[in-house]
Parts: sequence; C-alpha cells; structure tokens
Amino acid sequence: MPGVLAPRFLPAAQNASVRQQAIESIGTYEWQDWTTPGSPLVNTNGHYWSRLADLAWNRDIEIHLDKVPVDLDQDGTIDTHVTRHISLKGGIFANPEVFGLAADPDQPAGARGYTSASTGFSGCAMHSIRKPASPPATSV
Repeated sequence: MPGVLAPRFLPAAQNASVRQQAIESIGTYEWQDWTTPGSPLVNTNGHYWSRLADLAWNRDIEIHLDKVPVDLDQDGTIDTHVTRHISLKGGIFANPEVFGLAADPDQPAGARGYTSASTGFSGCAMHSIRKPASPPATSV
C-alpha cells in the first residue's frame, strides 16, 4: 500500500535482530498528510496519541469535576453525581501508577532502539524516523 511502511523495513532497522524489530514494531509508519504523497512518515500510534488526542505525557494534568450527573444504567435517569479533583504534576510519565503503566526494567527511559527510544514503561515507546545520531522521539 503506498505511503505505509512497517518499522522493520525502515533503513535504520535493517541491522536489527528479529527480537529488536518485534520490540519496536507497535504500528506502521504512514504519510503524515495523505493528500501529499511523499510527505514525512509518522508512526500512526504515536502520532494519534501525541498529536491528535493530545495526551499529557509530560505536562501537568488538572481535572476537576463538581457534582457531574451520571446515569449508571443508561435509563435516562440521573443515578448519582460525581465530584473528583485530580492534580498530577508532570503528566502521565511522572505518575505511572495512576495510569497503570508498568516500568520496563529491560528498557530504561531513553534507551535507544533502531527506530524508537524507550519511555521506560512497557508498551510506550517514543517514535521518530531517525538516523542513528539524531535525537530520539517525536511522539509517544
């Protein structure tokens, strides 16, 4: 399919072992702009969560709910109200336990792979198409 590339086919990964390729293969790379063939490739998972959904990987999180009505059984009647205040300095990566992230002892934060760098948590790699000397990561 034009504009779609599996990470194992990136030039940076050609010397990676099958195991290393599997660790970093969490989604395809696709043209960032489908209307412009040949536009920069982005990891679709990383681009979605970092750029489109705009998750707060490293920025402070403030969530304040005051007496928000909730219909628990979807019968159209308010069953309860929720009040919750959450303040998380440093975002998701500074508060991994809140989000159920598990530290990955085999991949400490910043460990460089062939096409990504580790965040230090299982299932969360930072992705960029990079040359070996370029900085890691453009999205998580």
